[in-house]
Amino acid sequence: MSLPLVSIIIPSLNEEEYIEETLENLRKQTYPNIEIIVCDGDSVDDTVKIAKNYADKVIVQKTNIAQARNLGAENSKGDFLVFVDADTVLDKKWIELGVNVMRKQRNVVCVGGRVLPKIKEMKYRILYKIGWDLLPRIFAKFNCPQFTGVSIMVRRSVFEEIGGFNESMCATEDIDFIFRIRRKGRLVFKSDMISFTSVRRFKQGGFFYWIIRWNMNWFYYLIFRKSSFVSYRLYR
Repeated sequence: MSLPLVSIIIPSLNEEEYIEETLENLRKQTYPNIEIIVCDGDSVDDTVKIAKNYADKVIVQKTNIAQARNLGAENSKGDFLVFVDADTVLDKKWIELGVNVMRKQRNVVCVGGRVLPKIKEMKYRILYKIGWDLLPRIFAKFNCPQFTGVSIMVRRSVFEEIGGFNESMCATEDIDFIFRIRRKGRLVFKSDMISFTSVRRFKQGGFFYWIIRWNMNWFYYLIFRKSSFVSYRLYR
């Protein structure tokens, strides 16, 4: 039996510092049947040039992050869709483990795992341990893991059924997506699916500022079902 195709979609904007490591890692995944699609928001640096050395498709179009993810999905062919941020590295078995869950459990619509910081500074390790390990484990018991768009795998048919990401949102689109897709089936948190991501947002904006800002935004979404961000300069 042939392996299902997995489409990996990466939104980018001026990511020359990070995207090569992300793409090199994806080409080293243990799961062989993949396609890589980079949706670039019209970068002014060498992001597109670098992406063309690794990706199967590079689409350049001014978008917000939700639109970029949907655009990548529209131009993909995979049975499963993986959304990865341009500054994120997946453990080499991440895709293989995710596909195994999807194939064995037909009622699973989305799967994700632990997110760790690329650097080992203690305050970031503690923050990521709480926010992207302990809390997702707890919320998973209620079929609502606190997944982030940093790295998730979804079933294509269900992604299309719910209309993908909400393109009116410039941030919090991943939280909104999880709240909508959870109505269609099970969400699975796998602790051995590990991804490593940059801490640049905390460094650029201030560590405590972003902790407070993101928690306020999370509660704002729970109340009003929309993001408190009017714009998000990091695109991400």
